[in-house]
Order: sequence, then C-alpha cells, then structure tokens
Amino acid sequence: MLQNGAVRALAVLAAGLVVVSGADGQEARLRADRYCLSCLCTAATGCDVKAACQQNDPLDICGPFYMSEPYWVDANVTALDAYAAYEFKECATDTECAGAAVASYMHNFARDCDGDGQVTCKDFGLMHYLGYSSCADEDLVQSGLSSPFYSAHVTCLERMAGLLAREDFTTAPGYAPLV
Repeated sequence: MLQNGAVRALAVLAAGLVVVSGADGQEARLRADRYCLSCLCTAATGCDVKAACQQNDPLDICGPFYMSEPYWVDANVTALDAYAAYEFKECATDTECAGAAVASYMHNFARDCDGDGQVTCKDFGLMHYLGYSSCADEDLVQSGLSSPFYSAHVTCLERMAGLLAREDFTTAPGYAPLV
C-alpha cells in the first residue's frame, strides 16, 4: 500500500513528450503519460519522496527519481518559469520539479533504446538508467536490460497496463504506449 507522500508523488507527475519514427521515416511527437513517469519513479526508489542524495562515485544521485546533476542539466528544467530558481538538489528532491525534469529529459532525448523499432516507456526506462547517449552502445543496453532497475520498471509497466486494460483504457491519440 502506498503512503500518502507516494500517492501525492504519483499524482503530481507531469506528462512528457517523446519522439518516434513513423512508418514513413517521419518523426512524430507523442506524449508520454503520467503512468510511465510513475513507473520510472517506482523503479528508482519505490517513489520514495524522502529519498536523500546518495554518493554514486563520482556523482550524487538524488530524490525519488535518483537523478544526477548532469541529467538535471541536460533536462534543462530551469528553462521553465516554475523551476527557474531551483538548484540541482532542491529540484531533485522536490517531486514536482523532479517529475518535470524527467519529462523534459525524455522529451529532449527520446529514442528507441531497445531496438524494437518504436519508442515506448520501456525505452524511457533504459534512458533514465543509462543516460541517452548510452542507447547507442549495444553492450551497455544489454547491461541495462538485465538491471534490477529495468526489471522493476517493466514489472510496473506491465502491472499498470494490466490494470488499465481492465478499465478498457486505450491509449489516447498522440500518446506513446506504455509497452
């Protein structure tokens, strides 16, 4: 059962954008939904809104998404007026700012990391775990696919998809699929 803080954390996760290649090779923008971001948060820390910074030599990883400072910089979340004054650790440990940073990161760098020909939330899991540039390294992708983080992420996505299927949920036009 989720604690009140985790429920709030899941409720405030904003949607991001992904870029996918269509059958004709054209790129189309699709939105990733809050369910995807919720599973990223869940896989990182169990969406622990009190997750402190941990030293992960040579970087600190912080907050419910276990975000590093270079990730935060790449996300460019401070370009959004609501988060313009935030420093890294303040943003990473603030669920709303951290969710916006992850959504922005995914929008900025979305790609097909697992090589299945489409961008889904599974690719976001690999990008979040490895970093966007590592999606080009087949050995790193294989390592990411076998990581505990990715396993927890995919389990969350599959459970979420199962719950949504029971409600006759269908992905709205313009949104990326979970799996």
